[in-house]
Amino acid sequence: MKTSPKTRYALLGLLTLGPASGYDLKRLIEASLRNFWNESYGQIYPVLKELAAAGLATSRPDATQGRRARKVYTLTAAGRAALHAWLAEPVEPQPARLEILLKLFFGRHAGPAVNRRHLEQFRARNLAGMAQMDGIQAELQREYPRHLDLPYWLLTIDYGRRLDRAAVEWCDAALASLPASARQRPAETDRQ
Repeated sequence: MKTSPKTRYALLGLLTLGPASGYDLKRLIEASLRNFWNESYGQIYPVLKELAAAGLATSRPDATQGRRARKVYTLTAAGRAALHAWLAEPVEPQPARLEILLKLFFGRHAGPAVNRRHLEQFRARNLAGMAQMDGIQAELQREYPRHLDLPYWLLTIDYGRRLDRAAVEWCDAALASLPASARQRPAETDRQ
């Protein structure tokens, strides 16, 4: 599996929170980044080896009783410098890949009922996302009220909440604008 060059920076950033194994890092991603960034084990472990080989992290065996052998990685000064250099770089534009928009673009071929169902499901997911953001924010404020990273974590949560809210508003407008029914012709014969 090809890893993203950004995977290294995601892992370096997570290692600023303290030493961690690949398993620990995956759990941290699931608990903190999953709404806007995800990494698989197949991406994490090769990049951890690369970070150690490049001197950006160190690894040591973890002999915690009752666990199978694993390596724990720690950020080095060079790793922290690499992270700081990357953080100072301009953000690269990311092309959007939203399946709902792809399906709606060709929605005439599916019919109004199918399109409505897609929009209603997308709306429900975004409503659930807003509630999830509220829960994450409350948990972070309760668990880490004085953590130096909290204001930045809350910025990412606010973005997620606003994105979900905008998606719900868009779904409402899209549902209102969809025709109740439309003339359908098979795609193979439709040239318009």
